[in-house]
Amino acid sequence: MSLILIVLTLFHRKVIKASKVFMITVYSIVFSLMISLPFRVDQVDFQFEPFFLKVEIILMVLIFAIGVLVHPIHKLIIIITNLSFIVVCFFLVDASYPVEKFVFYAIMVTGTGGMAYVLHTTFIRLTKDLRTANYKISHQNNELRKLNESKNQLFRIIAHDLKTPFAQLSMLVDLINATDNIEEKKELREMIKESATNGVELLDRLMDWAKVQSNPKTSELEKHKVSTVVNEVFNFMKQSSLTKEIELIADIPEHLELCMDEEMMQTVLRNLVSNAIKFSNRGTQIIVKAITELEEVSIKVIDQGIGIDKNILSDLLEYENKTSTIGTENEQGTGLGLSICKALIESQNGTLAIESSIGNGTTVTIEMPVRSC
Repeated sequence: MSLILIVLTLFHRKVIKASKVFMITVYSIVFSLMISLPFRVDQVDFQFEPFFLKVEIILMVLIFAIGVLVHPIHKLIIIITNLSFIVVCFFLVDASYPVEKFVFYAIMVTGTGGMAYVLHTTFIRLTKDLRTANYKISHQNNELRKLNESKNQLFRIIAHDLKTPFAQLSMLVDLINATDNIEEKKELREMIKESATNGVELLDRLMDWAKVQSNPKTSELEKHKVSTVVNEVFNFMKQSSLTKEIELIADIPEHLELCMDEEMMQTVLRNLVSNAIKFSNRGTQIIVKAITELEEVSIKVIDQGIGIDKNILSDLLEYENKTSTIGTENEQGTGLGLSICKALIESQNGTLAIESSIGNGTTVTIEMPVRSC
C-alpha cells in the first residue's frame, strides 16, 4: 500500500507516467497476494481453495488489463509468475487438495493469457501495418499532387510560349492583307515562314523539355553560355519587339557561363522579355544585362515601361495570383504568372526579385550562384 501511495505521489508531481503507475500497482497487487500465502497457510481458519480461486481470478483480470494498458509482454510475465505460484501452492498445501485442480487452473489462466497475448500482438502488428499503409498512401497522394501540379505548370508554360509565334503569324497575315506592295508581301511571307519555323522549333524544344521535367531524376543542371540563351530569346521575340519599335539590347559577357537548365532559363527570360515588351511604350529600350560578383551572377531584365504599383509587387510572385493586365497597346495577358518564373529559377538554385514603381519602368533580377555543376 505504501508503495502505491509513493507511486501516486510521483505521478501527481509528473515524475512518472500513468502507464508506469498502473504497471507498478498491478505487480504490487500480484506479488502481495502471492507472498501472503506462506504466512496464511498455517492459520487455523485459513481456507486455501477460496484464496487460491481469488488469486487466479484476479490474475486473469490483470492479464488482460496490463497487456492492453501497458504492453503485451506483461501478459507473459504474469503467466510465468502464476505458474510459479501454482507450483509453490502444490508443495505448501495439504496433499489432499486435488492435483487436477492445480492443472486445470494452470491451463485456464495460461491458455487464456496466451490467447490474449497472441490476439493483442496480432492487433498491434495489424495496427502498425495499417499505419504504415496509411503513411505510404498519404506519401503517394502528396507525390501525385506534386506531379499533377507540375503537369499543369508544364501545360501553362507550353501554352504561354506557343502563343507568341501564333500571335506573330496572325499579325503578319493582317499586314500582308493590308498591303498591295509586292516587295512588302514578299518580305512578309519570309517573315511568316520564319515565325512558323520558330514556332515548330520551339514546340519541339518544349516537348523534349517537358519529358525531362516529368521525370525530375533525369534532369541535371549543366554549364551554358548566358549570351547564347539571351540571343535565342531575342531572336524569338524579334517580331514582337519590331512591331512596337522596341530595341532589345543584350549586355552579356561573351564567355560568361552558368550552371542551369537551358530550356528552363529560356522559358523564364522569354516570359520576362515578353512582359517587358507588353508594358513598354513605342521607341523605348529593353536591356538584359549580366553582372558578375564573387559568388553569384545577376541577370537583370530592365525596361522603360509604365512600371508596377508597389502595393501589388508582392502579389505578383504569389503562386495563386492569376491576374492579367492589359499592355500599353491593349495586349492581352498570356496567363503565365511571374510566380512560375520564380519557381523555375528557384529549382535551379537561384532567386528572382522585382523592383518597380509607376512611371519608372521595371527591373527583374535573377540571382544565380557561380559554381560548377
